[in-house]
Amino acid sequence: MPNSNFQLGQRLKVFAINLGASEIKKKETVFFFSGWLLSFILINIFSFDLDFMLQLVHGYFLFKLVGDMQKKYRPPSEVLIACFFVFVLFEIFLLRSIYSSSSLLSSTISNTGWFPQVIQIFIQAFLVLTFSLILVRNAGGKRGTLFGFLFLAFICLYLIEHESFLASLFLQIFLFIYLLRKTKWLEELTKIECWIALLLVFLMFRGFINLNPFEGINFSQISQPVFWYALPKFWYFTFKIYLLAVLIKIPIVLVYNFASLSRKLRISGLFQSTFPQLIQLAMLLIIFYFFIAGWQAEKVRKSVFAQMDKVISGNAPESINWFKVEPGDFNSILHIKDYQPIEFGDFDRLPAEGILTIPLQQSRFSLSATDVDYFLFVKDSETDRERIYIVKLDRNFLSFIARETSILAGTQLLAYPYNPPTWESYIYKIGIWKDERSFRLVPFGVTRHRSGNIVAAPFEETEKSTSDWLDKINEILRQRNQFTFGLVIAPLMDAQMQEAGFFAFDILLVPSTSLFSWSLVSYVLMLGLIFLLADLLVIQRMTKFGAEINRMIVQKFTQLRDGIREISSGNLDYKVKVEGKDEFVELADRFNQMGDRLKESIAEAREKERLQSELTIARNVQLDLLPQTLPEIPGFEIAATIKTANEVGGDFYDVMQLDQDRFLFTIGDVSGKGTSAAFYMAQCISLLRYSPQFTDDPREIAIRLNQYFADPKVDRQIFITTIIGTLDIKTDTLRMVRAGHTPPIFIPGKEKEIIRELELKGLGLGLERSGKIFEETLTEKKLKLNPGDSLILYTDGVVEAARLEESEENVNSEDKYKFYGEERLINFLQTCRDKSPANLLEALNKDVETFFAGNPANDDFTLLVIRKEG
Repeated sequence: MPNSNFQLGQRLKVFAINLGASEIKKKETVFFFSGWLLSFILINIFSFDLDFMLQLVHGYFLFKLVGDMQKKYRPPSEVLIACFFVFVLFEIFLLRSIYSSSSLLSSTISNTGWFPQVIQIFIQAFLVLTFSLILVRNAGGKRGTLFGFLFLAFICLYLIEHESFLASLFLQIFLFIYLLRKTKWLEELTKIECWIALLLVFLMFRGFINLNPFEGINFSQISQPVFWYALPKFWYFTFKIYLLAVLIKIPIVLVYNFASLSRKLRISGLFQSTFPQLIQLAMLLIIFYFFIAGWQAEKVRKSVFAQMDKVISGNAPESINWFKVEPGDFNSILHIKDYQPIEFGDFDRLPAEGILTIPLQQSRFSLSATDVDYFLFVKDSETDRERIYIVKLDRNFLSFIARETSILAGTQLLAYPYNPPTWESYIYKIGIWKDERSFRLVPFGVTRHRSGNIVAAPFEETEKSTSDWLDKINEILRQRNQFTFGLVIAPLMDAQMQEAGFFAFDILLVPSTSLFSWSLVSYVLMLGLIFLLADLLVIQRMTKFGAEINRMIVQKFTQLRDGIREISSGNLDYKVKVEGKDEFVELADRFNQMGDRLKESIAEAREKERLQSELTIARNVQLDLLPQTLPEIPGFEIAATIKTANEVGGDFYDVMQLDQDRFLFTIGDVSGKGTSAAFYMAQCISLLRYSPQFTDDPREIAIRLNQYFADPKVDRQIFITTIIGTLDIKTDTLRMVRAGHTPPIFIPGKEKEIIRELELKGLGLGLERSGKIFEETLTEKKLKLNPGDSLILYTDGVVEAARLEESEENVNSEDKYKFYGEERLINFLQTCRDKSPANLLEALNKDVETFFAGNPANDDFTLLVIRKEG
């Protein structure tokens, strides 16, 4: 999570650095950009009718360009959205100027001039590029997201072309869900950046709602509709939906990333209990409203047909204007006074009941050429002769219906021609709302926009108020609050007996002071008192109990947070004390255990650091005991190396001059590892360097060393293997003894002679306490070195170097280790006959490292090479 208040500057700085990339990188981007832009221009110039291969080429270049820009430059999402916003604004202003000129509505696009066409192509191009970058940037660099968006874009363009309302609505919802997942850039913002983004995006969204350039324009009016209508409208709605997704995502980010735990718990409580309860309450109120509205609408429908039954039976009041049409009157003209004649068609084609539109007779004093009245007609097929009964829908007829309808909520009954909105028309076509009867109940619409001829009748006459202020209140209520509590629709027929829409019967509730009688007020007051008592005794206590649980959780979390701060400050003795037996107690115990273990780990680390320091010092001392440089021996080349498996090992070597013609050399290995091996190695080196004061015979030196290390006072767990010898440069002769060490290897200078190990007998130093067996087995070897001959002395760490090679067959056996071995060593030396000692050691070291293949060395190894020049 970002720590500073503003991270945008840092992102812009990185973007600027990426823009200053090398020219080679820029050339690749320019190549992809040129190919993409050229293919886009060609597709638009030829009105999207080019070969499919060109569209594939365009998609390829777009795919490569977006990936290249995302990988090399990583533009911030804020910059991309700002660019997209600017391009959409340019598009809106261009469309407004074009639409206002009306040149597109009646002519081809060429009449708009070449300049608007070029501007439109470039705007569309950069809209595609910027939004593609936004999608890929918020998909973690995955360019595959472009295919999903391209699929949605094609569907949107198809729906824009066919202007399907419901399909377009569902697609916009799906597009919103898709774009909501492309807002991950908001999670990188700091708290202050989130608030600033929320304000800016809200202002942009408000502005976009008022900048819709497509009002009053449809697809069929445009000469090139895809280029000048469908694509611009798609980008307009896409960006508006994206802004809406950002507006919804920012509060979520603020809660998830920046809200305190207590606030998160409160918000969580709202979403877990309060909001679901409010939604359930709203749903119950809606269901209750639908029930009341449907019940009252059914009562109105029954009352309508009850009045028509009275008309059919001849019991209708005299004030009702009704007419009867016999079968013989069909295919003839029906004359009603003051109305235009109506010519009936086939009897079977008419619905069972409905509303008939009959125009008034025109006169020179008529104010309108379209004055009509509405008549309710019902077909009577139950008698021997089929008849049609027609009743004029006037205030008098509605009054009879209203008086015989008992309702719960309603003040007036309205009758008027009704044109439902587009979305409602689609719903009426769904099978569940279809009714075999012509008069149908409609569950939608709390408030309605009514127009045309409206006939109204009150359900009951109300006495006029004698108070002026009550009259003013009633007037305000009538003007501002009107609700529909029931709706019945019937088919509306025109004068030619063709369907002309719907006719509605509304149960209208207009609030007024007369509704609030004392009995109703007392009933409401009683319900309010019951609610207050329930709120005080139950709801408030439950809320307080929930708040207490919330406080306890926050308190325990605060204790854990304080403990973490104490531990991080270095107070490892701090203990968290939490009461109870919940998860926080277990977490506190684990935390305290962690503090104890951390304290122990720090102590162990300090001890390990101290030991490591001592080992480092011991290693430095050990290396100081070894010769820093080897003496120069006339006529001979000499080189040595040592590699330790640990910081301190037991291997050693030395070469020192005895007199003008003789040199003493040695190589050895102390058993064990670590400081103890280094200690005895230091003793052995010191004794070897001190021994020439008494003797320079290799055998005698070995015997004296064995006497020292075989002493009971010396650790019996330690022994030493070594080779001690002298080199006489006057006679080119070597004299040496071997005390349990690995046999030396002789490399003849002549290629025809084989490389071989020299056989010497001898026990290791310190293994035999009396010394007799040691002296009896110790033999001396003399060797004459000819020009080109070499002698290799090495410790067992070379041939016993091992690496782990597990398989199903050897997982539980010693065969899982592979050793370097004498055979590989001799074979390798065969390839190094002509190398100098230094080069030979370098090559051998590399071969051993290659053998380990990255695995750690399992033992020390030391090499000493003596070669006769020639």
